[in-house]
Amino acid sequence: MQLRSDRFLAPICFAYVAYRVSGVALVVLILALFAGSIPELMAFARPVSVPQHKAPSRPSVAPLLWSTQAQSTTGETEVEQWIKTNAIRLSTVQAGNGFADMEPLTKIVGSARIVALGEATHGTHEFFQLKHRMLEFLATRMGFTIFSIEANIPEAYRLNDYVLNGKGDPAQLLKGMYFWTWDTKEVLDMILWMREFNRSGKGRIEFTGFDMQTPTVAARVVSGFVNKNDHDYLSVIQKKSGSTGPTTSPLTGGDGSFPVEDVASKTRWREIVDHMMSSRHIYLAKGVSVMDVDWAIQNAEIVLQCLGVKSGETTRDQAMAENVKWILDHSSGAKIVLWAHNGHVGTQMAGYTMGDVLRTMYGDQMVVFGLAFNEGSFQAIGQGGEGLRNFTVAAAPPGSFDATLAASGIPMFALNLKHVSGDGPVSLWMNEPHKTRSIGAVYSEARDYFIDILPQATFDAILFVERITAALPNSPSSAKHSCQ
Repeated sequence: MQLRSDRFLAPICFAYVAYRVSGVALVVLILALFAGSIPELMAFARPVSVPQHKAPSRPSVAPLLWSTQAQSTTGETEVEQWIKTNAIRLSTVQAGNGFADMEPLTKIVGSARIVALGEATHGTHEFFQLKHRMLEFLATRMGFTIFSIEANIPEAYRLNDYVLNGKGDPAQLLKGMYFWTWDTKEVLDMILWMREFNRSGKGRIEFTGFDMQTPTVAARVVSGFVNKNDHDYLSVIQKKSGSTGPTTSPLTGGDGSFPVEDVASKTRWREIVDHMMSSRHIYLAKGVSVMDVDWAIQNAEIVLQCLGVKSGETTRDQAMAENVKWILDHSSGAKIVLWAHNGHVGTQMAGYTMGDVLRTMYGDQMVVFGLAFNEGSFQAIGQGGEGLRNFTVAAAPPGSFDATLAASGIPMFALNLKHVSGDGPVSLWMNEPHKTRSIGAVYSEARDYFIDILPQATFDAILFVERITAALPNSPSSAKHSCQ
C-alpha cells in the first residue's frame, strides 16, 4: 500500500518507530496529533492498489493497522477457519456407537468401489479403533463386502475362513500373518466383530490381504494344488523352486530357507506361472473350480512378485495394487475397504505408491482417507535393535499440515478435501507442500519423520485425532516381521 500524500511521510515514519516500541494505540495518537484529526488522516491513508509481488516505494503503516487478507480478527487464518467450519465432528473412535455423526461421510464416499484407509503410524490405538468403526459404517450403511489389509495374501485369507465360517482360532490366525503391527487387541476386536456381523445376517464382510512380502504359504499352496491336479509337474516345481519344505520371508526375515538370493529363482518361478496359466483350461476340464485354479495361479504370482521386489524389478506398491485388482476382479461388483499406511494409499507422494497405481486403474471409484494426528504415543521398533516399544512425540510444529488441523480445536473429525474448490487462499494452501508425520514400523528419536505432501492431491479426505496413544499388543512379540 501507499499513502496518497507525501506530507504525512514524516509522521508515519515516527509512528512506525512508536509502533515497534509501544503498539498500535500510540501510533494512532501520534498520527492524530500530526494530522490534526483522525478523519483527515484516514482520508489520506486510504490505500490504493499495488501490483502483486511489487514492494511499496515507501514504508507503509497500513499493514500494521489492518489484518491481512488471510488473517481474521481472532488470529485464525482462513485455512484454519475453513477447517473449523467444514470439519465433520466425530463423537468417538469406538465402533458400536451408531452412525449419527458419520452420516456426512456418505457424501465423501459416494458410489466409490474402493475406500482406502491410511495411517500416520503403524502402532496407534485410536487409528486402529477408528478404522474398525469406519469398516462397521461402510459395511452396514454403504454395502462394502470386502476388507483387505497390508498383509500377506494367503495368510490373511486363512482369517477369512474364521470370519465367514467360524473356523480356527482368530488370535492364532492373526499371529500367523507375521506382522506385529496387526497383532493387537484393536485388530483382534475388529476381527471378532466381523465374525459377529456375518453371523447376524445384517450383511457379509470378508477378510483378505494384498501384500506379498513372504512367499512361504504361497509356495505351499502352489505345491499342494499341483500335487493334486498336475502331479507330473510336482517334481518340476520342487526342482525349479529349490525347496520342498518351509520357506522364509525374503523381505523381512523369517524361519525357513527360501532361495531368494538366487537371481535365477525368479526366472524359474516365471516358468511355473506360465505353465499354470497355459494349463488353466486343462485344470478346468478336470472339474477343478475356476476359483481354485485362479487361487493357485495367484499364489504362484505372489512368489514371483516377492522375488521381483527383492531383485528390484518391480516395487512392492505396484504388486500390492495388482493384488487389490485381482481381489476385485474375482468379486464381481464388490466394494472393498483397504487398510494400509498413508505412504501406500496416498497419491502424488514421493515414489509411485499403491494409491497412484489404483488411481490410474479406478479413477474416482477410489476414495482415500489419510489419518493424521497432532501429538501422543505409538508403538514401533526402535532403530538399532531396541525392539518393540512405545514412543511419544510432542505437538506438530506450527505451519505443518498436522498443526493446522489441530488448530481447529476439535479432538476428532473428518474433513472432505474434495470440498475445496476455486483459487482462493484455502485452495492454494491445500495444493502447496506442507509437512505431515509419516512413521512406519521402525522409529528413531533422532529423526522427526515429517514428509511434504500436497494435501488435496494426496488424500480425498482426512480423519484427524488430536492426541493418540499406543496400540495394545495381544502378547509380547519378538517383532521379527514388520511391514513398512
